[in-house]
Amino acid sequence: MTLEKIRSIKREPSFEFNIARYAKAGPAACVQQHRDTITALEQFGTLTDDLNPLTITESKIGFIAQGITWNYLQEALHLNNLKPCTLKLGVANPLPKEKFKTLLSKIDTVVVLEELEPLVEETVLALRAEVDHPVKVIGKTHGPLSLTGDYNVDVVSSVLHEIYGNQVLRPETPDDLSKQAQALKVKRLNTFCTGCPHRATYYALNQTIEKLGYKKEEVIITGDIGCTILGMNEPFQSCWTEICMGSSISLAQGFKYAGIKNPVIATIGDGTFFHSGIPALLNASHNRTNLTIIILDNYWAAMTGMQPHVGTKAYSEERPIIMIEEIVKAAGVENVWRVNPYQIKRMIPTLMEAISAPEISVVISDAECTIQKERRKKRGVSLKVKPEKCVGLDVCEHSCMEVLGCPAIDREEDGKAFIDPNTCTACGLCHHVCSYGAI
Repeated sequence: MTLEKIRSIKREPSFEFNIARYAKAGPAACVQQHRDTITALEQFGTLTDDLNPLTITESKIGFIAQGITWNYLQEALHLNNLKPCTLKLGVANPLPKEKFKTLLSKIDTVVVLEELEPLVEETVLALRAEVDHPVKVIGKTHGPLSLTGDYNVDVVSSVLHEIYGNQVLRPETPDDLSKQAQALKVKRLNTFCTGCPHRATYYALNQTIEKLGYKKEEVIITGDIGCTILGMNEPFQSCWTEICMGSSISLAQGFKYAGIKNPVIATIGDGTFFHSGIPALLNASHNRTNLTIIILDNYWAAMTGMQPHVGTKAYSEERPIIMIEEIVKAAGVENVWRVNPYQIKRMIPTLMEAISAPEISVVISDAECTIQKERRKKRGVSLKVKPEKCVGLDVCEHSCMEVLGCPAIDREEDGKAFIDPNTCTACGLCHHVCSYGAI
């Protein structure tokens, strides 16, 4: 059914009066709800039977796999022309326990291939007791598969080799080919997109901490979920924590309660602030906790797909815009600034004033996500490097490439900086960073 057909359905809105079903009305109702849930799961299991195909062969070896591990298994089996019994899990909850028992009753050895935690394997181990003959279970619980890391065809083939012995070709990459592949591997930082305003914010924050006379390890900076958390990575390493949405402000407050004397700074994105940061802000303001909050406002919930929120100006049209500073001031915070992070000469003094204040302070770092700006064709002319002024990335003590980690900045063969005109968004940050006027 297409989305248009779904939207065209015409019916009167309604909702049944059934408190026992839709509310936790009491112990008896909760027990009934639990019973109904179990029944529904059992019924759902019968409906998904075709999504968990079981193949029984003459082999006494079986495999259970799901997702990408099933593809790895198929490739490894095809390479070695093996035809064991297999159970492909198309639905993981509820698990097809009856098919598990059918498979176990036909084989002597079963291999469970699953990434992350061995939940399927634990179920197989529990059901093994219901089979009338012993079955060896190979997986993560007792090895040889690792509890951590990803699978690939080589990992699956190594398990096949352990079971089938020398009749299985164990793929081994020659050392010279492996070294050649490593040399060709693209090396890139897990950092912000080209021109991202958050890069300017964290650069300014690091500069501010230094100007205030602190070392990086002396000022706790709590991070939060979203694009902002990329500040934890090189070259900034400016976020010490990441737990859950909104936790940055709560953690910062907790550190101050614990007796931390040095400044404590919480960084949080605009979408996360609207989602879960406001309650923590209210608590910090109510208790007059001496901390600094930096709200990185790029107008969108960018990391999860550019979803708009109540403060997204380009999306709201005739809807009212909820301004972050109005919420902050309504929470009782008096020290509030909104600054464009690209304006480094203004951003750093603002951060210095906020961090030095003896009470709670909030700085709103205001600049739209560069990707969204470019989608509206708001792109400037690419910056360029003047080779005659660039002293070289190996010589420069404050090199643009090392300090910013911008994907648009690369290295020429002579060691000088180079800005890719195809990716540069003309944010201008590298111009502020270069102390030789080469950009």
